[in-house]
Amino acid sequence: MNRISARVDIIAVALEPIHHGAGTSGNTQILRTQDIVLPDGRTARVPFISGNSLKHMVREAGANFALDAMSVKNGSLTKPVTDLLFSGGALTKAGGSINLERGRKIEELFPLLGLLGYSAGNTMTQGKLRVNNLHLICEENAWRVPERLSNHKALTARAGRLRGEEFGTRHESSRRPRVAKMLTTGERKRLEDLTQQEGKGDTAQMIYEFQVLNPGSSFWGTMHLDDVTEMELAAFKSAMSAACEGAAPDGGLLFRVGAKSSIGCGLVSMHFGGQVRDPVKAPGFTESTALVAIDQPSDIKAYADHLLKNSEEIVMVLTEAMA
Repeated sequence: MNRISARVDIIAVALEPIHHGAGTSGNTQILRTQDIVLPDGRTARVPFISGNSLKHMVREAGANFALDAMSVKNGSLTKPVTDLLFSGGALTKAGGSINLERGRKIEELFPLLGLLGYSAGNTMTQGKLRVNNLHLICEENAWRVPERLSNHKALTARAGRLRGEEFGTRHESSRRPRVAKMLTTGERKRLEDLTQQEGKGDTAQMIYEFQVLNPGSSFWGTMHLDDVTEMELAAFKSAMSAACEGAAPDGGLLFRVGAKSSIGCGLVSMHFGGQVRDPVKAPGFTESTALVAIDQPSDIKAYADHLLKNSEEIVMVLTEAMA
Protein backbone atom coordinates (compact mmCIF):
# COMPACT_ATOMS: atom_id res chain seq x y z
CA MET A 1 0.00 0.00 0.00
CA ASN A 2 1.39 3.37 -1.04
CA ARG A 3 1.86 5.82 1.85
CA ILE A 4 2.53 9.54 1.80
CA SER A 5 4.15 12.00 4.19
CA ALA A 6 3.52 15.70 3.86
CA ARG A 7 3.59 19.09 5.57
CA VAL A 8 0.99 21.79 5.26
CA ASP A 9 2.20 25.35 5.85
CA ILE A 10 -0.41 27.80 7.13
CA ILE A 11 -0.59 31.57 7.05
CA ALA A 12 -3.75 32.83 8.76
CA VAL A 13 -5.18 36.36 8.94
CA ALA A 14 -7.89 37.22 11.46
CA LEU A 15 -11.01 38.70 9.86
CA GLU A 16 -12.85 38.89 13.18
CA PRO A 17 -11.59 39.13 16.79
CA ILE A 18 -10.08 35.88 18.07
CA HIS A 19 -10.48 34.62 21.62
CA HIS A 20 -8.50 31.58 22.76
CA GLY A 21 -9.14 31.48 26.47
CA ALA A 22 -7.05 30.59 29.52
CA GLY A 23 -9.42 31.14 32.43
CA THR A 24 -10.68 34.35 33.96
CA SER A 25 -9.31 37.27 35.93
CA GLY A 26 -12.12 39.02 37.77
CA ASN A 27 -14.92 39.34 35.21
CA THR A 28 -12.59 39.16 32.22
CA GLN A 29 -11.81 36.00 30.27
CA ILE A 30 -8.13 36.24 29.43
CA LEU A 31 -6.20 35.20 26.34
CA ARG A 32 -4.02 32.14 26.34
CA THR A 33 -0.36 33.15 26.10
CA GLN A 34 2.99 31.44 25.73
CA ASP A 35 6.06 32.40 27.72
CA ILE A 36 9.07 32.78 25.42
CA VAL A 37 12.70 33.79 25.93
CA LEU A 38 13.83 36.52 23.54
CA PRO A 39 17.31 36.49 21.94
CA ASP A 40 18.49 39.18 24.39
CA GLY A 41 17.44 37.06 27.38
CA ARG A 42 14.28 38.97 28.23
CA THR A 43 11.01 37.05 28.55
CA ALA A 44 7.69 37.85 26.94
CA ARG A 45 4.16 36.50 26.98
CA VAL A 46 2.74 36.17 23.49
CA PRO A 47 -0.80 35.03 22.57
CA PHE A 48 -1.13 32.00 20.33
CA ILE A 49 -3.68 29.46 19.08
CA SER A 50 -2.92 25.95 20.25
CA GLY A 51 -2.34 23.08 17.87
CA ASN A 52 -4.69 21.02 20.03
CA SER A 53 -7.60 23.35 19.24
CA LEU A 54 -6.84 23.14 15.50
CA LYS A 55 -6.68 19.35 15.67
CA HIS A 56 -10.03 19.34 17.45
CA MET A 57 -11.44 21.41 14.58
CA VAL A 58 -10.23 18.73 12.13
CA ARG A 59 -11.62 15.90 14.29
CA GLU A 60 -15.06 17.47 14.77
CA ALA A 61 -15.46 18.43 11.11
CA GLY A 62 -14.18 15.03 9.97
CA ALA A 63 -16.61 13.20 12.28
CA ASN A 64 -19.54 15.28 11.06
CA PHE A 65 -18.59 14.63 7.44
CA ALA A 66 -18.30 10.89 8.08
CA LEU A 67 -21.64 10.62 9.90
CA ASP A 68 -23.37 12.48 7.06
CA ALA A 69 -21.65 10.29 4.45
CA MET A 70 -22.75 7.12 6.29
CA SER A 71 -26.32 8.44 6.73
CA VAL A 72 -26.19 7.55 10.42
CA LYS A 73 -29.63 8.05 11.95
CA ASN A 74 -30.28 10.04 15.10
CA GLY A 75 -30.51 7.86 18.20
CA SER A 76 -28.35 5.06 16.80
CA LEU A 77 -25.00 5.67 18.57
CA THR A 78 -23.89 5.07 22.13
CA LYS A 79 -22.27 7.82 24.21
CA PRO A 80 -18.84 6.07 24.16
CA VAL A 81 -18.94 5.93 20.36
CA THR A 82 -19.71 9.65 20.07
CA ASP A 83 -16.85 10.31 22.51
CA LEU A 84 -14.60 8.24 20.25
CA LEU A 85 -15.63 10.16 17.14
CA PHE A 86 -15.59 13.69 18.53
CA SER A 87 -13.04 13.52 21.37
CA GLY A 88 -10.79 10.57 20.57
CA GLY A 89 -12.39 8.13 23.00
CA ALA A 90 -11.08 6.83 26.32
CA LEU A 91 -9.58 3.69 27.77
CA THR A 92 -12.48 1.45 28.83
CA LYS A 93 -10.55 -1.64 29.95
CA ALA A 94 -7.50 -2.21 32.17
CA GLY A 95 -4.63 -4.55 31.40
CA GLY A 96 -5.01 -7.61 29.20
CA SER A 97 -3.54 -8.27 25.79
CA ILE A 98 -3.83 -5.65 23.07
CA ASN A 99 -6.04 -6.63 20.14
CA LEU A 100 -3.92 -5.47 17.20
CA GLU A 101 -6.21 -7.03 14.63
CA ARG A 102 -9.17 -5.02 15.92
CA GLY A 103 -7.07 -1.84 15.71
CA ARG A 104 -6.18 -2.57 12.09
CA LYS A 105 -9.83 -3.23 11.32
CA ILE A 106 -10.94 0.06 12.88
CA GLU A 107 -8.38 2.10 10.95
CA GLU A 108 -9.11 0.31 7.70
CA LEU A 109 -12.85 0.84 7.99
CA PHE A 110 -12.72 4.32 9.51
CA PRO A 111 -9.51 6.08 8.35
CA LEU A 112 -10.22 9.27 10.32
CA LEU A 113 -9.32 7.51 13.58
CA GLY A 114 -6.03 6.24 12.18
CA LEU A 115 -5.28 9.79 11.04
CA LEU A 116 -6.08 11.53 14.34
CA GLY A 117 -5.40 8.84 16.93
CA TYR A 118 -7.78 7.41 19.50
CA SER A 119 -8.22 5.41 22.70
CA ALA A 120 -10.45 2.33 22.84
CA GLY A 121 -10.56 -0.72 25.07
CA ASN A 122 -7.09 -0.99 26.64
CA THR A 123 -5.27 0.56 23.68
CA MET A 124 -4.09 4.07 22.83
CA THR A 125 -3.23 4.58 19.16
CA GLN A 126 -1.10 7.53 18.13
CA GLY A 127 -2.40 9.60 15.25
CA LYS A 128 -0.57 10.46 12.07
CA LEU A 129 -1.56 14.14 12.02
CA ARG A 130 0.66 16.48 14.04
CA VAL A 131 -0.52 20.06 14.37
CA ASN A 132 1.79 22.83 15.55
CA ASN A 133 0.58 25.96 17.31
CA LEU A 134 -0.46 28.97 15.29
CA HIS A 135 2.04 31.63 16.38
CA LEU A 136 1.34 35.34 16.25
CA ILE A 137 3.42 37.27 13.73
CA CYS A 138 4.77 40.09 15.88
CA GLU A 139 8.01 41.72 17.04
CA GLU A 140 8.52 39.26 19.90
CA ASN A 141 8.34 36.30 17.50
CA ALA A 142 10.57 37.83 14.81
CA TRP A 143 13.51 35.59 15.76
CA ARG A 144 11.60 32.37 15.00
CA VAL A 145 9.41 33.13 11.99
CA PRO A 146 10.07 31.09 8.83
CA GLU A 147 12.37 32.75 6.33
CA ARG A 148 9.50 33.35 3.92
CA LEU A 149 7.96 35.70 6.54
CA SER A 150 11.14 37.56 7.47
CA ASN A 151 9.88 40.77 5.82
CA HIS A 152 6.29 40.56 7.03
CA LYS A 153 5.04 44.00 8.04
CA ALA A 154 3.52 42.73 11.31
CA LEU A 155 7.01 41.93 12.66
CA THR A 156 7.38 45.60 13.59
CA ALA A 157 4.35 45.47 15.94
CA ARG A 158 4.55 44.45 19.57
CA ALA A 159 2.07 41.73 20.58
CA GLY A 160 0.38 44.13 22.99
CA ARG A 161 -0.65 46.40 20.11
CA LEU A 162 -2.51 43.49 18.50
CA ARG A 163 -4.61 42.75 21.56
CA GLY A 164 -8.03 44.16 22.38
CA GLU A 165 -11.06 43.56 24.55
CA GLU A 166 -14.67 42.77 23.70
CA PHE A 167 -17.76 42.52 25.86
CA GLY A 168 -21.20 40.97 25.72
CA THR A 169 -24.42 41.26 27.69
CA ARG A 170 -26.92 38.66 28.78
CA HIS A 171 -30.34 40.27 29.25
CA GLU A 172 -33.17 39.61 31.68
CA SER A 173 -35.64 37.57 29.59
CA SER A 174 -38.72 38.39 31.67
CA ARG A 175 -38.61 41.98 30.40
CA ARG A 176 -39.82 40.75 27.03
CA PRO A 177 -43.65 41.00 26.89
CA ARG A 178 -44.05 37.54 25.34
CA VAL A 179 -41.88 35.93 28.01
CA ALA A 180 -43.61 37.80 30.81
CA LYS A 181 -47.01 36.51 29.65
CA MET A 182 -45.74 32.93 29.90
CA LEU A 183 -44.88 33.24 33.60
CA THR A 184 -47.20 32.06 36.33
CA THR A 185 -49.05 34.67 38.38
CA GLY A 186 -46.94 33.85 41.39
CA GLU A 187 -43.69 34.22 39.44
CA ARG A 188 -44.74 37.59 38.01
CA LYS A 189 -45.60 38.78 41.51
CA ARG A 190 -42.20 37.62 42.79
CA LEU A 191 -40.37 39.51 40.03
CA GLU A 192 -42.43 42.65 40.66
CA ASP A 193 -41.39 42.53 44.31
CA LEU A 194 -37.75 42.07 43.31
CA THR A 195 -37.79 45.12 41.02
CA GLN A 196 -38.69 47.27 44.03
CA GLN A 197 -35.33 46.32 45.56
CA GLU A 198 -32.41 48.08 43.89
CA GLY A 199 -30.28 45.72 41.83
CA LYS A 200 -32.69 42.80 42.18
CA GLY A 201 -34.86 43.32 39.15
CA ASP A 202 -32.60 41.67 36.57
CA THR A 203 -31.90 38.13 37.71
CA ALA A 204 -30.11 37.14 34.49
CA GLN A 205 -28.56 40.34 33.16
CA MET A 206 -24.78 40.21 33.14
CA ILE A 207 -21.99 42.00 31.33
CA TYR A 208 -18.96 39.86 30.54
CA GLU A 209 -15.63 40.84 28.99
CA PHE A 210 -13.03 38.83 27.13
CA GLN A 211 -9.63 39.56 25.66
CA VAL A 212 -9.08 39.11 21.93
CA LEU A 213 -6.55 39.38 19.18
CA ASN A 214 -7.74 42.11 16.85
CA PRO A 215 -8.85 41.61 13.23
CA GLY A 216 -5.82 41.90 10.95
CA SER A 217 -3.56 39.89 13.27
CA SER A 218 -1.56 37.27 11.36
CA PHE A 219 -0.30 33.82 12.33
CA TRP A 220 1.85 31.02 10.98
CA GLY A 221 1.83 27.29 11.68
CA THR A 222 2.27 23.83 10.22
CA MET A 223 0.44 20.53 10.01
CA HIS A 224 2.39 17.30 9.44
CA LEU A 225 0.96 14.13 7.91
CA ASP A 226 3.16 11.15 8.72
CA ASP A 227 3.05 8.02 6.56
CA VAL A 228 -0.67 8.23 5.76
CA THR A 229 -2.59 6.03 3.38
CA GLU A 230 -4.43 7.53 0.43
CA MET A 231 -7.72 6.99 2.30
CA GLU A 232 -6.37 8.74 5.42
CA LEU A 233 -5.28 11.67 3.26
CA ALA A 234 -8.79 11.77 1.80
CA ALA A 235 -10.18 11.78 5.35
CA PHE A 236 -8.00 14.80 6.13
CA LYS A 237 -9.18 16.60 2.99
CA SER A 238 -12.81 15.81 3.81
CA ALA A 239 -12.42 17.26 7.31
CA MET A 240 -10.83 20.46 6.02
CA SER A 241 -13.54 20.73 3.38
CA ALA A 242 -16.27 20.29 6.01
CA ALA A 243 -14.66 22.87 8.33
CA CYS A 244 -14.19 25.43 5.55
CA GLU A 245 -16.80 28.19 5.35
CA GLY A 246 -15.95 29.27 1.82
CA ALA A 247 -13.52 31.54 0.02
CA ALA A 248 -12.07 34.65 1.66
CA PRO A 249 -11.80 38.01 -0.12
CA ASP A 250 -7.99 37.80 -0.03
CA GLY A 251 -7.91 34.46 -1.84
CA GLY A 252 -7.64 32.29 1.27
CA LEU A 253 -10.17 29.87 2.75
CA LEU A 254 -12.43 30.72 5.68
CA PHE A 255 -12.21 28.78 8.95
CA ARG A 256 -13.19 29.36 12.59
CA VAL A 257 -10.59 29.10 15.35
CA GLY A 258 -10.65 29.71 19.08
CA ALA A 259 -13.79 30.32 21.11
CA LYS A 260 -16.80 32.67 20.95
CA SER A 261 -17.65 31.69 17.36
CA SER A 262 -21.36 31.86 18.23
CA ILE A 263 -21.07 35.63 18.77
CA GLY A 264 -18.99 36.43 15.70
CA CYS A 265 -15.41 35.70 16.78
CA GLY A 266 -12.74 33.46 15.32
CA LEU A 267 -13.16 33.88 11.56
CA VAL A 268 -9.79 33.66 9.79
CA SER A 269 -8.56 33.48 6.23
CA MET A 270 -6.08 30.63 5.86
CA HIS A 271 -3.56 30.34 3.05
CA PHE A 272 -2.01 26.92 2.54
CA GLY A 273 1.18 25.69 0.97
CA GLY A 274 2.67 22.26 1.21
CA GLN A 275 5.26 19.66 0.41
CA VAL A 276 4.70 15.97 -0.25
CA ARG A 277 7.08 13.03 0.08
CA ASP A 278 5.99 9.95 -1.81
CA PRO A 279 8.70 7.29 -1.39
CA VAL A 280 7.54 5.43 -4.49
CA LYS A 281 6.81 8.20 -6.95
CA ALA A 282 9.17 10.96 -5.82
CA PRO A 283 11.74 10.47 -3.05
CA GLY A 284 12.27 13.68 -1.12
CA PHE A 285 9.76 16.49 -0.71
CA THR A 286 8.09 18.17 -3.65
CA GLU A 287 5.88 21.25 -3.63
CA SER A 288 2.14 20.64 -3.63
CA THR A 289 -0.84 22.99 -3.69
CA ALA A 290 -3.47 20.25 -3.45
CA LEU A 291 -3.06 19.09 0.15
CA VAL A 292 -5.83 21.36 1.42
CA ALA A 293 -8.48 22.13 -1.14
CA ILE A 294 -12.25 22.22 -1.04
CA ASP A 295 -12.63 21.08 -4.64
CA GLN A 296 -11.25 17.52 -4.54
CA PRO A 297 -14.34 15.61 -5.75
CA SER A 298 -12.55 12.41 -6.78
CA ASP A 299 -10.60 11.97 -3.53
CA ILE A 300 -13.42 12.93 -1.21
CA LYS A 301 -16.09 11.08 -3.20
CA ALA A 302 -14.15 7.81 -3.06
CA TYR A 303 -13.78 8.24 0.69
CA ALA A 304 -17.48 9.04 1.14
CA ASP A 305 -18.44 6.01 -0.99
CA HIS A 306 -16.26 3.80 1.23
CA LEU A 307 -17.96 5.10 4.38
CA LEU A 308 -21.46 4.59 2.98
CA LYS A 309 -20.69 1.10 1.70
CA ASN A 310 -19.33 0.01 5.08
CA SER A 311 -21.59 2.09 7.31
CA GLU A 312 -23.22 -0.75 9.27
CA GLU A 313 -19.94 -2.57 9.85
CA ILE A 314 -18.21 0.66 10.93
CA VAL A 315 -20.86 1.39 13.58
CA MET A 316 -20.74 -2.22 14.81
CA VAL A 317 -16.92 -2.27 15.09
CA LEU A 318 -16.78 1.10 16.85
CA THR A 319 -19.50 0.04 19.27
CA GLU A 320 -17.68 -3.19 20.10
CA ALA A 321 -14.40 -1.33 20.58
CA MET A 322 -15.94 0.99 23.18
CA ALA A 323 -17.99 -1.68 24.99
